[in-house]
Amino acid sequence: MSTTVSGLELPATLMTGRPQGEPGELRNFVGGRFVPSERTFEKVSPVTGEVIWQVAEADSGTVDAAVSSA
Repeated sequence: MSTTVSGLELPATLMTGRPQGEPGELRNFVGGRFVPSERTFEKVSPVTGEVIWQVAEADSGTVDAAVSSA
């Protein structure tokens, strides 16, 4: 899939930073592993307006663990 910008044909990955399809999930990485999160928020492409990522929110415990493991 591609998109035309100012007359130039560009691959869709340049517009969103990832392949087309369902939004990806960005998770918290703490102490060498991915940790679960109960809450997420949407990251929307400023170019296309589509949801491109579901981003995991880090609660205070996750932040504390990340700081301790750094």
